Amino acid sequence: LLVADSASVGTHEDYFAMINVFSDQFCEGFLAWGQAVSAAGWGTFEIKSFDSEKKTATVSIKNPWELRMQEALPATDMKWGCPFLQGKLIGIFSHAFDTKVWADETILGINEVQFCIHPYNKTITDEINAHRRAHLDENNRLLHEKLDEQTKKMAFQATHDFLTELPNRTFLYNEIKYWFAGDPFSIIFLDLDNFKNINDTLGHSYGDAILIQVAHRLKHAFSTQDLVARQGGDEFIVLTHVVKPSDVSELCATVIEELAEPYVVDELEFSVGCSIGVSFYPEHGNTLDFLLSTADIAMYQAKKVKNSFYLFSAEMHQQNLYRVDIEHQLRLALTNNELYMEFQPQVTSGGKIFGVEALTRWSNSKLGFVPPDQFIAVAEATGLMTSIGHFIVESSLREIAKVHKATG
Repeated sequence: LLVADSASVGTHEDYFAMINVFSDQFCEGFLAWGQAVSAAGWGTFEIKSFDSEKKTATVSIKNPWELRMQEALPATDMKWGCPFLQGKLIGIFSHAFDTKVWADETILGINEVQFCIHPYNKTITDEINAHRRAHLDENNRLLHEKLDEQTKKMAFQATHDFLTELPNRTFLYNEIKYWFAGDPFSIIFLDLDNFKNINDTLGHSYGDAILIQVAHRLKHAFSTQDLVARQGGDEFIVLTHVVKPSDVSELCATVIEELAEPYVVDELEFSVGCSIGVSFYPEHGNTLDFLLSTADIAMYQAKKVKNSFYLFSAEMHQQNLYRVDIEHQLRLALTNNELYMEFQPQVTSGGKIFGVEALTRWSNSKLGFVPPDQFIAVAEATGLMTSIGHFIVESSLREIAKVHKATG
Protein backbone atom coordinates (compact mmCIF):
# COMPACT_ATOMS: atom_id res chain seq x y z
CA LEU A 1 0.00 0.00 0.00
CA LEU A 2 1.34 3.42 -1.00
CA VAL A 3 0.00 6.58 0.58
CA ALA A 4 1.26 9.79 -0.99
CA ASP A 5 0.31 12.82 1.13
CA SER A 6 1.90 15.93 2.59
CA ALA A 7 3.19 13.98 5.59
CA SER A 8 5.09 11.52 3.41
CA VAL A 9 7.12 13.96 1.31
CA GLY A 10 10.82 13.11 1.41
CA THR A 11 10.43 9.49 2.47
CA HIS A 12 10.55 7.77 -0.95
CA GLU A 13 12.82 4.99 0.27
CA ASP A 14 10.11 3.57 2.51
CA TYR A 15 7.80 3.18 -0.45
CA PHE A 16 10.28 1.77 -2.94
CA ALA A 17 10.60 -1.45 -0.99
CA MET A 18 6.82 -1.78 -0.78
CA ILE A 19 6.26 -1.50 -4.53
CA ASN A 20 9.53 -2.91 -5.85
CA VAL A 21 7.68 -4.72 -8.60
CA PHE A 22 7.70 -1.39 -10.44
CA SER A 23 10.83 0.01 -11.95
CA ASP A 24 12.74 2.72 -10.13
CA GLN A 25 11.84 5.09 -12.93
CA PHE A 26 8.15 4.36 -12.48
CA CYS A 27 8.35 4.88 -8.69
CA GLU A 28 10.15 8.19 -9.14
CA GLY A 29 7.59 9.46 -11.59
CA PHE A 30 4.56 8.32 -9.65
CA LEU A 31 5.82 9.73 -6.36
CA ALA A 32 6.60 13.04 -8.02
CA TRP A 33 3.00 13.33 -9.20
CA GLY A 34 1.69 12.25 -5.83
CA GLN A 35 3.82 14.79 -3.98
CA ALA A 36 2.77 17.65 -6.22
CA VAL A 37 -0.93 16.93 -6.00
CA SER A 38 -0.87 16.07 -2.29
CA ALA A 39 1.16 19.16 -1.42
CA ALA A 40 -1.46 21.23 -3.19
CA GLY A 41 -3.99 19.88 -0.73
CA TRP A 42 -6.00 18.00 -3.36
CA GLY A 43 -6.06 14.63 -1.62
CA THR A 44 -4.22 11.36 -0.87
CA PHE A 45 -3.47 8.32 -3.08
CA GLU A 46 -3.68 4.67 -2.16
CA ILE A 47 -2.64 1.93 -4.60
CA LYS A 48 -5.34 -0.75 -4.52
CA SER A 49 -3.98 -3.09 -7.20
CA PHE A 50 -1.43 -3.01 -10.01
CA ASP A 51 -0.31 -4.86 -13.15
CA SER A 52 3.49 -4.92 -13.44
CA GLU A 53 3.48 -5.91 -17.10
CA LYS A 54 0.98 -3.35 -18.31
CA LYS A 55 2.14 -0.90 -15.68
CA THR A 56 -1.39 -0.02 -14.74
CA ALA A 57 -2.68 0.55 -11.23
CA THR A 58 -6.02 1.00 -9.53
CA VAL A 59 -5.65 3.99 -7.25
CA SER A 60 -8.00 5.34 -4.54
CA ILE A 61 -8.05 9.12 -4.52
CA LYS A 62 -9.42 10.56 -1.29
CA ASN A 63 -10.18 14.25 -1.16
CA PRO A 64 -11.86 15.86 1.88
CA TRP A 65 -11.96 19.21 0.07
CA GLU A 66 -14.18 18.07 -2.80
CA LEU A 67 -16.81 20.76 -2.30
CA ARG A 68 -14.20 23.49 -2.17
CA MET A 69 -12.60 22.30 -5.41
CA GLN A 70 -15.96 22.07 -7.10
CA GLU A 71 -16.60 25.69 -6.21
CA ALA A 72 -13.14 26.79 -7.34
CA LEU A 73 -13.29 25.16 -10.82
CA PRO A 74 -15.91 26.05 -13.46
CA ALA A 75 -18.72 23.57 -13.86
CA THR A 76 -17.78 23.04 -17.53
CA ASP A 77 -14.41 21.61 -16.42
CA MET A 78 -16.06 18.80 -14.48
CA LYS A 79 -15.61 15.45 -16.16
CA TRP A 80 -15.95 13.12 -13.21
CA GLY A 81 -17.11 13.45 -9.61
CA CYS A 82 -13.60 13.05 -8.24
CA PRO A 83 -11.93 16.48 -7.97
CA PHE A 84 -8.50 15.08 -8.91
CA LEU A 85 -9.91 14.04 -12.28
CA GLN A 86 -11.47 17.40 -13.10
CA GLY A 87 -10.78 19.18 -16.38
CA LYS A 88 -7.62 21.15 -15.75
CA LEU A 89 -5.66 18.19 -14.36
CA ILE A 90 -6.94 15.93 -17.13
CA GLY A 91 -5.53 18.41 -19.60
CA ILE A 92 -2.13 18.27 -17.90
CA PHE A 93 -1.91 14.48 -18.03
CA SER A 94 -3.32 14.25 -21.56
CA HIS A 95 -0.72 16.67 -22.86
CA ALA A 96 2.18 14.80 -21.24
CA PHE A 97 1.31 11.21 -22.15
CA ASP A 98 2.02 9.87 -25.65
CA THR A 99 -0.48 7.02 -25.33
CA LYS A 100 -4.03 6.74 -24.13
CA VAL A 101 -4.03 8.20 -20.63
CA TRP A 102 -6.93 6.29 -19.18
CA ALA A 103 -7.15 2.52 -19.35
CA ASP A 104 -10.71 2.77 -18.10
CA GLU A 105 -12.54 6.05 -17.68
CA THR A 106 -15.21 4.50 -15.46
CA ILE A 107 -15.27 5.44 -11.81
CA LEU A 108 -14.53 2.35 -9.73
CA GLY A 109 -16.44 3.13 -6.57
CA ILE A 110 -16.79 6.64 -5.21
CA ASN A 111 -13.25 7.93 -5.62
CA GLU A 112 -11.37 5.25 -7.60
CA VAL A 113 -10.24 5.17 -11.22
CA GLN A 114 -7.87 2.91 -13.16
CA PHE A 115 -5.29 4.61 -15.31
CA CYS A 116 -1.93 3.92 -17.04
CA ILE A 117 1.28 5.04 -15.39
CA HIS A 118 4.12 6.10 -17.65
CA PRO A 119 7.70 6.96 -16.71
CA TYR A 120 8.47 10.23 -14.97
CA ASN A 121 8.00 13.26 -17.19
CA LYS A 122 9.31 16.62 -16.02
CA THR A 123 6.66 18.44 -18.05
CA ILE A 124 3.95 16.81 -15.98
CA THR A 125 5.51 17.88 -12.68
CA ASP A 126 6.13 21.43 -13.90
CA GLU A 127 2.57 21.80 -15.11
CA ILE A 128 1.17 20.31 -11.91
CA ASN A 129 3.34 22.71 -9.88
CA ALA A 130 2.09 25.63 -11.96
CA HIS A 131 -1.48 24.55 -11.36
CA ARG A 132 -0.65 24.09 -7.68
CA ARG A 133 0.70 27.63 -7.42
CA ALA A 134 -2.42 29.00 -9.08
CA HIS A 135 -4.54 26.95 -6.71
CA LEU A 136 -2.61 28.22 -3.68
CA ASP A 137 -2.91 31.81 -4.90
CA GLU A 138 -6.67 31.36 -5.20
CA ASN A 139 -6.78 29.78 -1.74
CA ASN A 140 -4.82 32.70 -0.31
CA ARG A 141 -7.20 35.17 -1.95
CA LEU A 142 -10.21 33.36 -0.52
CA LEU A 143 -8.52 33.17 2.89
CA HIS A 144 -7.79 36.91 2.90
CA GLU A 145 -11.38 37.65 1.90
CA LYS A 146 -12.62 35.47 4.74
CA LEU A 147 -10.25 37.12 7.22
CA ASP A 148 -11.31 40.58 6.03
CA GLU A 149 -14.94 39.58 6.46
CA GLN A 150 -14.28 38.25 9.96
CA THR A 151 -12.32 41.39 10.89
CA LYS A 152 -15.15 43.63 9.70
CA LYS A 153 -17.67 41.51 11.62
CA MET A 154 -15.62 41.75 14.84
CA ALA A 155 -15.17 45.51 14.39
CA PHE A 156 -18.92 45.93 13.91
CA GLN A 157 -19.68 43.88 17.03
CA ALA A 158 -17.24 45.99 19.06
CA THR A 159 -18.71 49.32 17.96
CA HIS A 160 -22.42 48.54 17.66
CA ASP A 161 -25.19 47.56 20.03
CA PHE A 162 -25.93 43.84 19.66
CA LEU A 163 -29.71 44.31 20.08
CA THR A 164 -30.58 47.35 17.95
CA GLU A 165 -27.42 47.33 15.76
CA LEU A 166 -27.10 51.06 16.40
CA PRO A 167 -23.64 52.51 17.09
CA ASN A 168 -22.68 52.19 20.76
CA ARG A 169 -20.67 54.38 23.16
CA THR A 170 -17.37 53.06 21.77
CA PHE A 171 -18.34 54.13 18.27
CA LEU A 172 -19.54 57.50 19.60
CA TYR A 173 -16.26 58.23 21.36
CA ASN A 174 -14.27 57.20 18.27
CA GLU A 175 -16.42 59.32 15.96
CA ILE A 176 -16.71 62.50 18.05
CA LYS A 177 -13.33 63.87 16.91
CA TYR A 178 -14.70 64.27 13.40
CA TRP A 179 -17.69 66.18 14.72
CA PHE A 180 -15.47 68.48 16.78
CA ALA A 181 -13.42 69.19 13.65
CA GLY A 182 -16.52 70.30 11.74
CA ASP A 183 -19.47 72.63 12.16
CA PRO A 184 -21.39 73.28 15.41
CA PHE A 185 -23.78 70.53 16.41
CA SER A 186 -26.24 69.58 19.12
CA ILE A 187 -26.48 66.46 21.29
CA ILE A 188 -29.92 65.02 21.97
CA PHE A 189 -30.11 62.82 25.06
CA LEU A 190 -33.26 60.70 25.01
CA ASP A 191 -34.61 58.49 27.80
CA LEU A 192 -37.79 56.39 27.57
CA ASP A 193 -40.48 57.08 30.19
CA ASN A 194 -41.79 54.24 32.38
CA PHE A 195 -39.90 51.68 30.30
CA LYS A 196 -38.78 49.81 33.42
CA ASN A 197 -42.39 48.90 34.16
CA ILE A 198 -42.58 46.86 30.94
CA ASN A 199 -39.43 44.88 31.77
CA ASP A 200 -40.57 44.31 35.36
CA THR A 201 -44.10 43.29 34.39
CA LEU A 202 -43.71 41.27 31.18
CA GLY A 203 -40.02 40.46 31.03
CA HIS A 204 -37.00 41.67 29.07
CA SER A 205 -38.03 39.96 25.82
CA TYR A 206 -40.91 42.46 25.47
CA GLY A 207 -38.65 45.33 26.46
CA ASP A 208 -36.05 44.26 23.88
CA ALA A 209 -38.68 44.09 21.14
CA ILE A 210 -39.77 47.65 21.97
CA LEU A 211 -36.17 48.90 22.00
CA ILE A 212 -35.67 47.51 18.49
CA GLN A 213 -38.77 49.35 17.30
CA VAL A 214 -37.63 52.56 19.03
CA ALA A 215 -34.25 52.31 17.26
CA HIS A 216 -36.02 51.82 13.93
CA ARG A 217 -38.20 54.90 14.48
CA LEU A 218 -35.25 57.03 15.54
CA LYS A 219 -33.27 56.13 12.41
CA HIS A 220 -36.21 57.26 10.29
CA ALA A 221 -36.82 60.42 12.34
CA PHE A 222 -33.29 61.77 11.78
CA SER A 223 -31.20 62.46 8.70
CA THR A 224 -28.61 60.02 7.39
CA GLN A 225 -26.06 62.73 8.23
CA ASP A 226 -27.01 62.48 11.92
CA LEU A 227 -25.54 59.92 14.28
CA VAL A 228 -28.08 57.86 16.25
CA ALA A 229 -26.53 55.71 19.01
CA ARG A 230 -27.70 53.64 21.93
CA GLN A 231 -26.20 54.80 25.19
CA GLY A 232 -27.39 51.74 27.07
CA GLY A 233 -30.57 50.54 28.72
CA ASP A 234 -33.41 52.77 27.51
CA GLU A 235 -31.18 55.76 26.71
CA PHE A 236 -30.29 56.96 23.21
CA ILE A 237 -27.99 59.72 21.98
CA VAL A 238 -28.25 61.64 18.72
CA LEU A 239 -25.67 63.98 17.19
CA THR A 240 -27.14 66.39 14.66
CA HIS A 241 -26.05 69.56 12.87
CA VAL A 242 -29.45 71.10 13.57
CA VAL A 243 -28.47 73.84 16.03
CA LYS A 244 -31.00 76.63 15.77
CA PRO A 245 -33.06 76.41 19.01
CA SER A 246 -36.40 76.72 17.23
CA ASP A 247 -35.43 74.00 14.74
CA VAL A 248 -34.15 71.74 17.51
CA SER A 249 -37.37 72.25 19.44
CA GLU A 250 -39.43 71.34 16.40
CA LEU A 251 -37.27 68.25 15.82
CA CYS A 252 -37.61 67.09 19.43
CA ALA A 253 -41.38 67.58 19.35
CA THR A 254 -41.54 65.44 16.19
CA VAL A 255 -39.46 62.68 17.80
CA ILE A 256 -41.66 62.65 20.92
CA GLU A 257 -44.74 62.39 18.75
CA GLU A 258 -43.18 59.61 16.66
CA LEU A 259 -42.12 57.55 19.67
CA ALA A 260 -45.50 58.03 21.36
CA GLU A 261 -47.21 55.92 18.68
CA PRO A 262 -48.30 52.49 20.07
CA TYR A 263 -45.89 49.55 19.98
CA VAL A 264 -47.23 46.08 19.22
CA VAL A 265 -45.44 42.98 20.55
CA ASP A 266 -47.10 39.56 20.38
CA GLU A 267 -50.46 41.22 19.72
CA LEU A 268 -50.07 43.32 22.88
CA GLU A 269 -50.09 47.09 22.51
CA PHE A 270 -47.82 49.39 24.52
CA SER A 271 -47.48 53.16 24.86
CA VAL A 272 -44.04 54.49 25.67
CA GLY A 273 -43.15 58.16 26.02
CA CYS A 274 -39.73 59.79 26.19
CA SER A 275 -37.95 62.69 27.83
CA ILE A 276 -35.32 64.63 25.91
CA GLY A 277 -32.50 66.93 26.93
CA VAL A 278 -30.41 68.92 24.43
CA SER A 279 -27.02 70.61 24.69
CA PHE A 280 -25.05 72.53 22.05
CA TYR A 281 -21.43 72.47 20.88
CA PRO A 282 -19.42 74.61 21.41
CA GLU A 283 -21.72 76.70 23.60
CA HIS A 284 -22.15 74.12 26.38
CA GLY A 285 -18.81 72.33 26.35
CA ASN A 286 -15.85 71.19 24.27
CA THR A 287 -15.64 67.54 25.37
CA LEU A 288 -18.09 64.73 24.78
CA ASP A 289 -18.37 63.94 28.48
CA PHE A 290 -19.26 67.52 29.38
CA LEU A 291 -21.76 67.80 26.53
CA LEU A 292 -23.42 64.55 27.58
CA SER A 293 -23.52 65.81 31.17
CA THR A 294 -25.26 69.05 30.21
CA ALA A 295 -27.71 67.21 27.94
CA ASP A 296 -28.41 64.83 30.83
CA ILE A 297 -29.17 67.79 33.12
CA ALA A 298 -31.69 69.08 30.59
CA MET A 299 -33.18 65.60 30.24
CA TYR A 300 -33.56 65.41 34.04
CA GLN A 301 -35.70 68.54 33.92
CA ALA A 302 -37.83 66.97 31.18
CA LYS A 303 -38.24 63.84 33.32
CA LYS A 304 -40.08 65.89 35.92
CA VAL A 305 -42.78 66.59 33.35
CA LYS A 306 -42.51 63.38 31.24
CA ASN A 307 -42.90 63.14 27.49
CA SER A 308 -41.28 66.54 26.98
CA PHE A 309 -37.94 68.15 26.09
CA TYR A 310 -35.69 70.84 27.52
CA LEU A 311 -32.78 72.75 26.01
CA PHE A 312 -29.87 73.17 28.38
CA SER A 313 -29.33 76.60 29.95
CA ALA A 314 -26.97 78.18 32.45
CA GLU A 315 -29.81 78.36 35.00
CA MET A 316 -30.19 74.60 34.77
CA HIS A 317 -26.51 74.19 35.49
CA GLN A 318 -26.79 76.30 38.65
CA GLN A 319 -29.86 74.37 39.72
CA ASN A 320 -28.03 71.11 39.16
CA LEU A 321 -25.04 72.25 41.24
CA TYR A 322 -27.41 73.28 44.02
CA ARG A 323 -29.13 69.90 43.84
CA VAL A 324 -25.76 68.14 44.06
CA ASP A 325 -24.94 70.23 47.10
CA ILE A 326 -28.28 69.31 48.70
CA GLU A 327 -27.64 65.61 48.11
CA HIS A 328 -24.14 65.78 49.60
CA GLN A 329 -25.14 67.82 52.65
CA LEU A 330 -28.32 65.79 53.23
CA ARG A 331 -26.25 62.62 53.67
CA LEU A 332 -24.53 64.35 56.61
CA ALA A 333 -27.64 65.96 58.03
CA LEU A 334 -28.78 63.00 60.16
CA THR A 335 -25.30 62.46 61.59
CA ASN A 336 -24.91 66.16 62.40
CA ASN A 337 -28.43 66.44 63.91
CA GLU A 338 -29.40 69.12 61.39
CA LEU A 339 -32.94 67.82 60.89
CA TYR A 340 -35.60 68.79 63.40
CA MET A 341 -39.37 68.55 63.82
CA GLU A 342 -42.07 71.19 64.00
CA PHE A 343 -45.66 70.39 64.96
CA GLN A 344 -48.52 72.33 63.50
CA PRO A 345 -51.76 72.13 65.53
CA GLN A 346 -54.88 70.81 63.83
CA VAL A 347 -57.90 72.86 65.07
CA THR A 348 -61.62 72.28 64.69
CA SER A 349 -63.99 75.01 63.54
CA GLY A 350 -64.80 75.52 67.21
CA GLY A 351 -61.18 76.28 68.05
CA LYS A 352 -60.41 72.94 69.72
CA ILE A 353 -57.05 71.28 69.05
CA PHE A 354 -57.55 67.65 68.03
CA GLY A 355 -54.08 66.79 66.79
CA VAL A 356 -50.86 68.05 65.24
CA GLU A 357 -49.16 67.70 61.87
CA ALA A 358 -45.50 66.60 62.08
CA LEU A 359 -43.30 68.67 59.76
CA THR A 360 -39.61 68.00 59.05
CA ARG A 361 -37.27 70.96 58.80
CA TRP A 362 -33.60 71.23 57.82
CA SER A 363 -31.09 73.96 58.56
CA ASN A 364 -27.59 73.53 57.11
CA SER A 365 -24.46 75.53 57.91
CA LYS A 366 -23.58 75.90 54.19
CA LEU A 367 -26.97 76.05 52.51
CA GLY A 368 -28.94 77.71 55.29
CA PHE A 369 -32.60 76.81 55.65
CA VAL A 370 -33.55 74.31 52.92
CA PRO A 371 -37.31 74.15 52.17
CA PRO A 372 -38.89 70.66 52.31
CA ASP A 373 -40.02 70.84 48.68
CA GLN A 374 -36.34 70.99 47.70
CA PHE A 375 -34.72 68.35 49.91
CA ILE A 376 -37.58 65.80 50.11
CA ALA A 377 -37.46 65.18 46.35
CA VAL A 378 -33.68 64.68 46.54
CA ALA A 379 -34.09 62.30 49.49
CA GLU A 380 -36.62 60.23 47.54
CA ALA A 381 -34.41 60.12 44.45
CA THR A 382 -31.26 59.12 46.35
CA GLY A 383 -32.72 56.54 48.75
CA LEU A 384 -32.34 58.72 51.86
CA MET A 385 -36.06 58.91 52.55
CA THR A 386 -36.09 55.69 54.59
CA SER A 387 -33.58 57.07 57.09
CA ILE A 388 -35.42 60.39 57.27
CA GLY A 389 -38.69 58.50 57.78
CA HIS A 390 -37.24 56.66 60.78
CA PHE A 391 -36.08 60.01 62.20
CA ILE A 392 -39.58 61.51 61.77
CA VAL A 393 -41.34 58.61 63.53
CA GLU A 394 -38.86 58.38 66.42
CA SER A 395 -38.76 62.16 66.96
CA SER A 396 -42.56 62.42 66.87
CA LEU A 397 -43.02 59.60 69.36
CA ARG A 398 -40.51 61.20 71.74
CA GLU A 399 -42.34 64.54 71.55
CA ILE A 400 -45.72 62.86 72.13
CA ALA A 401 -44.30 61.12 75.17
CA LYS A 402 -43.07 64.43 76.53
CA VAL A 403 -46.51 66.02 76.04
CA HIS A 404 -48.28 63.15 77.81
CA LYS A 405 -45.83 63.30 80.68
CA ALA A 406 -46.18 67.06 81.03
CA THR A 407 -49.98 67.07 80.86
CA GLY A 408 -50.58 63.91 82.82
